[in-house]
Amino acid sequence: MIELRVFLYLFLLVFLTLGSAVANAQATNPIVIQTCGSPPNQLQPGNPSPGYTDVNGNKCSSSKTTYTPMPNSLQTITVSGTAQGLTVPTGATGATLSVTTGNVLYRDDGTAPTATVGTTLYSGTSPYWYTGNLSAIQFILPSGVGSATITVGFYK
Repeated sequence: MIELRVFLYLFLLVFLTLGSAVANAQATNPIVIQTCGSPPNQLQPGNPSPGYTDVNGNKCSSSKTTYTPMPNSLQTITVSGTAQGLTVPTGATGATLSVTTGNVLYRDDGTAPTATVGTTLYSGTSPYWYTGNLSAIQFILPSGVGSATITVGFYK
């Protein structure tokens, strides 16, 4: 029984240490983005070469842009049945959108999404890279979804 307690204690210690490292990673690591289609695009691991096709079937260009994380800018949003936007830090030009639970609908054309009208962002996928108008994007729960959470990291 003591061995199980020690094992669980060590497991919890390692889990919390790794979780802390992941949470702080947004504040220190720049990312290189290769343009693929229109936002939001899913981030792909590594540095795709020209000719790479993103998840939307768009070819990547050969130009690359480096974005630097904005310290202390990570936001977690609990999405509801009312459209809501982001609190955008001054100077932000891009963001990673990670839907951690549920699915959400978004619009970024100046019109609020509804529970049936918008573009779906799915949970459990790679983070989406967004460089559109950060002040205009709004999120809402789709019909039939009980709850959803989005984690947003801002870059300049």
